[in-house]
Amino acid sequence: NDDVRQEVFVMQLLRLLERAFPAPLWLRPYAILSTGPRSGLIEFSPNTQSLHALKKLPRFGSLEEHFLDHYGDASSPRG
Repeated sequence: NDDVRQEVFVMQLLRLLERAFPAPLWLRPYAILSTGPRSGLIEFSPNTQSLHALKKLPRFGSLEEHFLDHYGDASSPRG
């Protein structure tokens, strides 16, 4: 029951904040075209896996564990 128009607003806000406050963290806003309150088109992000696909992995425990396994914590060189 998500309102796609809210997603459009959030992406516009991210673009505005990115220009106003450059930071070391890079977020990639994606294109969204709202075609109605509960419908729209959302840009596909290449080289990504869906949460559904991650949950099918035999070793998947939680999203937090996945990020720690792949990227380390904040004190690691990858964090």
